[in-house]
Amino acid sequence: MLKYGALASYIVPAPAGSGNLVRSVLVQRRFSKRRPWRAPGGRGVSDVVATILLLALTVTLFASIFFFVNTFPRPPPQPANQFQAQLLYGGASGLHINGITILHLAGPSLSGGVLFYIQSAQHPTNVPNPFTLAQGLNGSTTWGLGQTWYLNMTGYGLNAPDNISVSVVSTTSLLFRTTLPGANPNVPPTFLATGTSPALPTIGQAIQIQTQIRDDDLRNYSVMINISQIPGVSGPGFFLMGYVTALGMYVYNITAGTTTQAGTFFVFVNATDKVNQAGSVAIPVTIVSPTSSSIITVSLAANPSAPILSTGTTLTSYVTNNGATSLPVTVTFKAASTTVGSASGSVGGGQTASFSITWTPTAVGAILLASNVAITGGGTGAASLNLTVFPQILFIAHDQINGQRNTSNESAFLASELTADGVPFTSMFVSCTTNLPSQAAMDAYGLVIIDFGSASAGSCKNSPGTTEQAKLQGTSFIIVGAALFAATSCASYGATFLTNFGIKGPGTCTTIVAAATTALTYTAAAASGLRSDGVPSLTLNKTISGSNSFVPYSWFNHGTTNPAWLKDGSGHAIGSWTITGGNRFLAVATDPALLTTPLTPSANVWGTGAAGASVVYNLVGFGTGIASSSTANRGLFDFGVAGAVLVGQHPASLTTVYAALRQNGASGATVTATLYVNGAVAVYQGLIVTASATLVSAGDWTYVSLLWQAPAAGTYTLSVVLTIAGVDLYPINNQLPVSLTNLGTTFT
Repeated sequence: MLKYGALASYIVPAPAGSGNLVRSVLVQRRFSKRRPWRAPGGRGVSDVVATILLLALTVTLFASIFFFVNTFPRPPPQPANQFQAQLLYGGASGLHINGITILHLAGPSLSGGVLFYIQSAQHPTNVPNPFTLAQGLNGSTTWGLGQTWYLNMTGYGLNAPDNISVSVVSTTSLLFRTTLPGANPNVPPTFLATGTSPALPTIGQAIQIQTQIRDDDLRNYSVMINISQIPGVSGPGFFLMGYVTALGMYVYNITAGTTTQAGTFFVFVNATDKVNQAGSVAIPVTIVSPTSSSIITVSLAANPSAPILSTGTTLTSYVTNNGATSLPVTVTFKAASTTVGSASGSVGGGQTASFSITWTPTAVGAILLASNVAITGGGTGAASLNLTVFPQILFIAHDQINGQRNTSNESAFLASELTADGVPFTSMFVSCTTNLPSQAAMDAYGLVIIDFGSASAGSCKNSPGTTEQAKLQGTSFIIVGAALFAATSCASYGATFLTNFGIKGPGTCTTIVAAATTALTYTAAAASGLRSDGVPSLTLNKTISGSNSFVPYSWFNHGTTNPAWLKDGSGHAIGSWTITGGNRFLAVATDPALLTTPLTPSANVWGTGAAGASVVYNLVGFGTGIASSSTANRGLFDFGVAGAVLVGQHPASLTTVYAALRQNGASGATVTATLYVNGAVAVYQGLIVTASATLVSAGDWTYVSLLWQAPAAGTYTLSVVLTIAGVDLYPINNQLPVSLTNLGTTFT
């Protein structure tokens, strides 16, 4: 800075053409104190004034921005608890909204008057709000960390596209609100079975995170996992998951030596489909200390796998010692948290020992069994098993010998449908000239299913006389058979018999001479517990595999208080139910084996058993009292083959076997159907003939197609065998012969 009176020196460039000469000109100017220096224009602003003006402008501008931002509407208060909600889809094309799950991720346990409100944008009155904690927690009124609240929505008639609003409220505040699937109501990726392998990894042990995803348009490289919450994981913890065909699952492997702490933590999986619909799921990972359960591995099995009420069942716990020295252990068995027995012994190093007790079920329905293992000196292990206790069920074949598979033996078809549904039963054949068993003999069972035989072959009795009618009242009954309700028989029935089965009175049954195919409708009766699980659009098909042996069905007037759950295309009732004196009565005026649904690609190709098994599944649930309108009350894992049909029997052409795969329990899984020929796995073009499908809810079923070609003319025995990636409690229904008659198929 130049002071007053100072000299200023400037370097002035030489004029053009003067060469390199640079002139230094000394300029001297005296700076007056009285008059500030001005620019050549003669005007200027003091530096101080300019600074003040710039500061004032900045403050004014900041105040304006602050005021504008402060006027933004504030978001509503967020709850302290954290939840994650997800819709479960299924049915035709996977568009039916089967249920909703809400996972409690963080925060304190909830109890008391918490209510859930579920509302559909397309059908706002379909869902009977509100719901309680107990309705989604199997009766529990406390919702803890890591627990999933589940609501079965199959009976509410909701299909995508739709938006479902979910609200969780307490007596004083809104805890959670979301809209599913969101702004775009197309079905997003749906997460099915999730978990870890091993189920309870120890600190530092390798862990495989697993999940099944249902979405036909899934972007394979969009399935990402965030494991940053796992203690010991460094960096962002965001990785791509890989698909394992053998498991039918996306997996990610956490390497050994990564985890550093015991406890329950969450990993998060995200996926996107080709229409930019996104889905996510939180998977709990429970890590345990190596000083406890890692010493032993425990599993639990029941024999029979479908226990019978008041009948002894063997529970066996298999204990594996993963260490090098022998361990003394005590195994405590529990049924629904009640101790039912214990056993003790030693397990050698590296060995597996079994410990068994006999347990007698005292109630019908789903029950959780557990085996808790305590090691003397410290250490524990545990295993659990969710299965279904059935009442004693008697199936009476009243015309043809049960198990004699031929095209006119309805009893054999009905027995196959019961087996496909995972229903244990005792068979009894009643010959043509013999009456039904005594009432006392039938009353010893919790449910009696009678096929009165409407096949045209044979001349057996197909309707109960006066004495027989009196026997059908002491326990619960399901009766089927078209001839049972023929007008000539129905006119002679007594009032008590008709009332028991929901029929108005004598003379109200009429035989219908129907066309080969007639449309049918099935309606769930929620108040009775009669469900609609797995029932597709039905058609009554009078011909099965080219046979016209079945006579037409009948219809009847049903009681005014009992809705007709099965009707023909003209609205005639051909199914009715009642509950009288604690017993459940149900009548079907046709054979379930005749209930079919067309297969693709040809509507002229009919499958057998799939639709009929779906109807029978719900009837047995009603008759046993196991099912209710809101829960299937079946063991978690049970799958089966419900039907199979063969198209093409020429060795020079391709043969297609359609197989109907069923899910009878409460949890889904990926299942695989494999074709066997003459007892060996079928191979076509060097590959095993197999196909997989994912089943997600009780009663859900789907068809898969198996392609094969006979190597030469001849007779081959074909069957479909089902395998499951996980647990299957009732494996007896995992194999079905393709032939209706249990005989070989001739290719010519």
